[in-house]
Amino acid sequence: MHMIELSAEYLNDLMTQLVFISVFLGGFSASILGTLITTDKKKSKVLSKLIIGSSLAALSFIVAVFAMTNIIIVTIPTYPLPYDGSSVSTSRAVGFASFIIGILSILFVIGTSGWLYSRKLGIFTTVIGVLGLIAIIACT
Repeated sequence: MHMIELSAEYLNDLMTQLVFISVFLGGFSASILGTLITTDKKKSKVLSKLIIGSSLAALSFIVAVFAMTNIIIVTIPTYPLPYDGSSVSTSRAVGFASFIIGILSILFVIGTSGWLYSRKLGIFTTVIGVLGLIAIIACT
């Protein structure tokens, strides 16, 4: 698989934006995780899936932040070595994959959350999660 070569300036701006989004969504995922872990709801399969999904989302966004920050560091104009696009290919692949896994995980958590309370609410949150995924796919 060959990745498109992007200029250092563009890559820096893109990674900066994705780091901001990842930090926000990672914090959101960690907050959900903390709430789920401390809930007094009885243990259930749905709760376990929500905890796993939130954990995966938070971890994925943390990995994305580190991978993308590595790219930002290498692409700033004052970096002491010349920019070589191939030197960031691993960070770029890991960062984007982690970001996508984080998005899918958080959509899963949103879609599954209603099932903790009722079938009706579960159907509603599942529809919301699927609509969110469709909207994201349509916009990219």
